[in-house]
Amino acid sequence: MFTSIARWSSQRSTPSGPNSSQMHSCPLRELTAGSLSALKDSFRTGVLSYGLSRSEVERLTGPASQHVLDYFRDLVEEGFQPKHIARVIDAVLADREGSFPLSHALDLVISGPDLPGVPMGDTAASMHTLVSTAMESVILVGYAVYHGKSIFKHLAVRMDEHPELDVKFLLNLPRPPGNTSETSTVAREFLCDFKDKQWPGKRLPAIYYDPRSLESDPGKRASLHAKCVIIDRREALITSANFTDAGQSRNVEVGLCLKQAEMIDRLVAYFEALIAHKFLVKMLAC
Repeated sequence: MFTSIARWSSQRSTPSGPNSSQMHSCPLRELTAGSLSALKDSFRTGVLSYGLSRSEVERLTGPASQHVLDYFRDLVEEGFQPKHIARVIDAVLADREGSFPLSHALDLVISGPDLPGVPMGDTAASMHTLVSTAMESVILVGYAVYHGKSIFKHLAVRMDEHPELDVKFLLNLPRPPGNTSETSTVAREFLCDFKDKQWPGKRLPAIYYDPRSLESDPGKRASLHAKCVIIDRREALITSANFTDAGQSRNVEVGLCLKQAEMIDRLVAYFEALIAHKFLVKMLAC
């Protein structure tokens, strides 16, 4: 049965678009691409171009028809004509085509004992994959470093092969027990030790630290506890793993490989702001 639910009013002004509450609850987002395309064609040149029809909406949308019909009724009340609703459906289709699965933006990185049926990897392999593609910049943020000559060897080779590659290490710098030296002295000694014992390459990255970690008053100390690697502002590994042999290959660790540009920009902007506002200070040459 064909039932005209509403006729389009040619006297109404052209609407600018659905309001925010309508878009937030839009049932069109739950429909298949095939149903959306069929609805769009019907609003342009088919049955729905003459008026809302319950039977036509039911035919094209199935179980979701009542929610879809209520949504179209709201649009009609706002002054939408068939061509306007067709454009709304077009926008939903375009948005869907322009989006991509979450798995394209995030990838889980799990390290630990091998388990049957559970995809595993190690953090070191993920880091190697990242740094092997770096062309412009690397920001490495870490809490603990041990066996660095092994862990950083691929990055050091990449730096030597690409002199234009800008590499910054933002590292936690704890005050050794019983050490009462000036902050600058502790930082310089750390840098010399890092260069001799932890770094395998010819060109040393710029190394920054948080001076608050060296406060003489334990109640005022703060740690740089984050662990991540950001490559060319396009990909980042955010992980629980320290830059130690155990953390990179033996411990149970969980992380995410992130490829979402907006989030990576926010992450880079935060660390750059810490440097700009002197919360992170560059270590002087030893």
